[in-house]
Amino acid sequence: AAPAAGLVETLLVAPDEEIKEGDPIATLKSADLVEQQRAFLHALSESNLASEKLRRDEQLYKEHIIAERRVIVTRAETAQARSTLDERSQILTLAGMTDKDITALKNDRKLASAITVRAPITGTILQRHGTTGERIQASAPLVTIARLDPIWVNLQIPLPKVSSLESVEKVHLSTTNLDGRLI
Repeated sequence: AAPAAGLVETLLVAPDEEIKEGDPIATLKSADLVEQQRAFLHALSESNLASEKLRRDEQLYKEHIIAERRVIVTRAETAQARSTLDERSQILTLAGMTDKDITALKNDRKLASAITVRAPITGTILQRHGTTGERIQASAPLVTIARLDPIWVNLQIPLPKVSSLESVEKVHLSTTNLDGRLI
């Protein structure tokens, strides 16, 4: 699913393609992602400013220049700023950014409008739902991925015929030429 609303820039997989967890499946351009990164950088600046203010106030308190109450208030403000920064970092993670991407954003302070969507599981691409150039909403499916080993088949059998299956150990699906067992 798309981690953020945006424009599908590329779909990197095709139906029947085998993929592994973490493989790139699409790239999206997202204004929401840019806004989330801006909010993160703002929270980072606020946290740095609060930490510096706390350092200064603790030094002034040690020198008996300011009251203890001011240091207590500054500690609370610093804790709040750190919590906001942590919240913004988690929002970026939910939007699909890796820890490496967030660290690069923190160090370079350069906003990125594109994000690579990665496969959440290992499996086979059954279907593509989006197309290049299409605008999608957050959580909209981009592809359908399935684990095809093992394949589970649910059969609905009339109750009177269930007793005839008690001695069955193997099952053969002739349309797919698959053999299995009855559970």
